[in-house]
Amino acid sequence: MSGIVCVFDRDQGTLARETVTTATETISHRGPDGSGIWTDDRIGLGYQQLQSTPEAAYEDQPECDDELVIVSDARLDNRDELLRSLTFTEPPNRIPDSHILVEAYREWGTDCVDHILGSFSFVIWDADEKSVFCARDHFGVKPFYYYLGDDLFAVASEPKAILSVPTVPTNVDDLMIGDFLMHRFEGKTRSFFESVKRLPPAHAMSVSSTGEQTWQFWDLDPTRTVRLDSDAAYERRFRELFEQAVESRLRAATPIGTSLSGGMDSSSVTVLARNLLPRHETLHTFSNVYDEAPS
Repeated sequence: MSGIVCVFDRDQGTLARETVTTATETISHRGPDGSGIWTDDRIGLGYQQLQSTPEAAYEDQPECDDELVIVSDARLDNRDELLRSLTFTEPPNRIPDSHILVEAYREWGTDCVDHILGSFSFVIWDADEKSVFCARDHFGVKPFYYYLGDDLFAVASEPKAILSVPTVPTNVDDLMIGDFLMHRFEGKTRSFFESVKRLPPAHAMSVSSTGEQTWQFWDLDPTRTVRLDSDAAYERRFRELFEQAVESRLRAATPIGTSLSGGMDSSSVTVLARNLLPRHETLHTFSNVYDEAPS
C-alpha cells in the first residue's frame, strides 16, 4: 500500500514544511517507487508511492489541479464507469486513479463517495472552500488514521507519522492495548494512542477552521432482497457479480498472486482468477504454514 500524509493548521497560522517532510519520511517504507510533498501556508500533503496498477506509472502525487490538491492510496474498481461519466483529455491508460478522484470531487463535491467503488483512502484540499475532505473505502481495506484538535488536523496511513508532529500528544491507550491482548477488536475508531483515531470504513469527513463533520456514506441494507425467476437465474447472477469482483482486482502493474488457504472462499477466487488471466500469465499463490500446527 502507498502512504498518505496531511497536516492542516486549523488556527490559520503558518505550517512549517519540515513538519510535513518529517511525517512523510516516517512512513518511507511505503514509498519504494517515489515520494512527494506539497505545502501551502496552512497545509501540507505528503505521499509515498507503491505502484500497484499500470496507471500508477503516471502518478504524480501530491497532485495539484487548479484549486484542488490530493493524496490518495486508492485502487478504483469502477474506473471504466467513472471514465465515461467524467471529462478527461488524456488517454485512459495514462489516467491514474488519483486524477479520477479529483475529477469526481470536482463534479459531485463531497457526494463523490456515492459514485466510487474500490479500496481507497484519500485526502483532498479544497483551496476555494478552505477545507479538507477525506474518505475511506466501504470495508476499510485502506488504513486511515487522524488527529483532530482545536488548532490542528493531521491524517496519515500510520499513527507514527501523526505522532511525529510535535504538538500531537503521544499518550498510549492502555484500554485499547488490553482489548487487543484479549482478542477484542470491536472498536472501529480507537487506536493504540489516545489522541489518534481511525476513520471507520464507509465514512467521510470534512474539516475546516470553523468546524468538522463526519458521516457514513454507505451501509449494508438487510431489508434489500433480490428476486429472480429460478435457481439457475440466481446462479448466473452470482457468477456475474463474482467474476466482476475478481476481474476488477486483476488490474496490476506486477505479477498477480492470491492468498490460498485451501478453503472454499480462497480456492474459488484462485480458480476464477486463473480462468480470467491470459494463459501465458502465471498466477502465484501464497499459503500460511505453521510449524506448530502442520495440519
